[in-house]
Amino acid sequence: MQPRLEIRPIRSEELHLIAHYITGLQAHLAQLDPEERIICPEGYGHAYATDLLRRVTNGDGRILLALINDQPAGIAAGIVKAPPFYEAIGTTVQREGEILELFVSEDYRGQGVATELMATLEDYFRAKGCEVAGIAVFAHNTKAHRLYTSLGYADRMIYGVKSLR
Repeated sequence: MQPRLEIRPIRSEELHLIAHYITGLQAHLAQLDPEERIICPEGYGHAYATDLLRRVTNGDGRILLALINDQPAGIAAGIVKAPPFYEAIGTTVQREGEILELFVSEDYRGQGVATELMATLEDYFRAKGCEVAGIAVFAHNTKAHRLYTSLGYADRMIYGVKSLR
């Protein structure tokens, strides 16, 4: 029997799920970080989830929950944004969807959950009049980068970091 995948907006009473997935994402990124700068302190997931909910609400955005056979499998969050004035006068894109977070539980990876979460956010962005969608990825998260590339996302900016210690 084929697993049943459902993507829906997360409900306010499911803040604990956002915190759970954000904690999982942060722990995953911390494992990938060769400089060991990313940490996941106690309470991080809840604090970040609360702030993410605020940013999504203020940014005309959406937080989506993926369920497989009624079991939570992952989340994605995105906002709609207009460029600041200095960018608006120097670019043709006037409305952009920004994917802030994407995380799928390890048990559900490779089953199309991330692809469906991304597609659902992209549909939301289109409905809101966005001309492009963007997502940032930690340089050492090569699996996520491959996924985004396979979904048509192209590298646009490179951000370098130099230790000053």
